[in-house]
Amino acid sequence: MFKLMFKPHWILLTLMITFTSSFADSFASPSFPIKNSSQPQAAPPSESPKQLQRRPRQRPGGRGDGSLCAIAPGLLERQNIVWNDRPLFLWNASSKVMLQQLELVDQSGKIVWQKSLAANDRSALYEGQPLQSGQFYTWRLYWMQDAERTAGDNYTFQLMEPELQQQIASELQTLTRRLQTSGKDAETVANQQADYLLTRSQPLWSDALKVLYTIENPSSQTTRKLQSWIDTACGLEGNGDAPTPSSLNPLLPNQLTRVTL
Repeated sequence: MFKLMFKPHWILLTLMITFTSSFADSFASPSFPIKNSSQPQAAPPSESPKQLQRRPRQRPGGRGDGSLCAIAPGLLERQNIVWNDRPLFLWNASSKVMLQQLELVDQSGKIVWQKSLAANDRSALYEGQPLQSGQFYTWRLYWMQDAERTAGDNYTFQLMEPELQQQIASELQTLTRRLQTSGKDAETVANQQADYLLTRSQPLWSDALKVLYTIENPSSQTTRKLQSWIDTACGLEGNGDAPTPSSLNPLLPNQLTRVTL
């Protein structure tokens, strides 16, 4: 029996089985990774905050139930850039929306200003420390709807770089002095300032709106102009689509030309 087990053909068969097993093991445990199609792929590198913030957004308008339409700052400008370091926050809302609070955060996520709102408020003038040139800021609204506290979308804008900011401030100061010297009243001065802001190569709608909103006892003409801008910005006219800045331009007065300083 022992002689039979050690016959040459048995030895050869044993060697073949051992070699085959080792060869199979070398493929079962490879030294390099095998891509598994069932595993999720790595996400591409995330975009920088500035890339995300400068990306054109679909602007909110009076569509759907028309509950809330944010207007300014930074929503009507092509690059979301504003000039004034104490902006006016402006929105339109339906009667179903009971406003509670406005919150402003800087680009690090720190809350820099908060304001409690009355249920029917439609604007709020920034009252905190002057915002910093070149920095990004994000604002949002909170309200009660159907007995639930709701947070609105985030709206990001950038305060203009200091060089251009100072240039506009100087030109506006020159314009204001000239108009006041010629005896123009405060409302006329404000309308000319707004015209100057809107006739730039990149119209500053948020800043022009603030100038007109700060007029004490505005005339019916100014009030109608502001309301027409708001209606168009929120898609309350025409087919209800939210506008681009170019669709607001026809609402400017026919006599509006670039202001000579």
